[in-house]
Amino acid sequence: MKINEFIKNNLKVNNLAKSIDPIRKHMSVHMLTSSTLPHIICKDGFSMSVQVGYSLYSTPKKVAKRYSAVEVGFPSEREPLIEDWAENLREEALDYTDTVYPYVPVKVVNQVLKKHGGIDLVKTLRNAEKFKHWSEFLPTHEFNSKILHGN
Repeated sequence: MKINEFIKNNLKVNNLAKSIDPIRKHMSVHMLTSSTLPHIICKDGFSMSVQVGYSLYSTPKKVAKRYSAVEVGFPSEREPLIEDWAENLREEALDYTDTVYPYVPVKVVNQVLKKHGGIDLVKTLRNAEKFKHWSEFLPTHEFNSKILHGN
């Protein structure tokens, strides 16, 4: 399964614009849309977060049928195919598993998925169900850190 198909089938969108809060009422609908995808687990055990949406490092920055670039984050191990997009790495403490990778081309993400045997959909969705309650309360980056580090 390629990443755009996974996104199409699993993206959860929460529209906060339905709120009756008078402050939110005048904000852009896009600014009040939250989207999340389950943390992806591959068949060889490699895992990573892939996210798309308004306030994320994706192209386009909205709910769409197809994406050309996505935000990748918190891979379970160093993955050379995405290293060029790593953000906030310090030379004295290079940690490729605790960072975000902005605007990673979909072609590259598909290569990563293929390299690791593809998405294990059963494990991915089972894991998402296990952590579902956290996703309602935490920003995406904190939610993915909890999954990766278990704290």
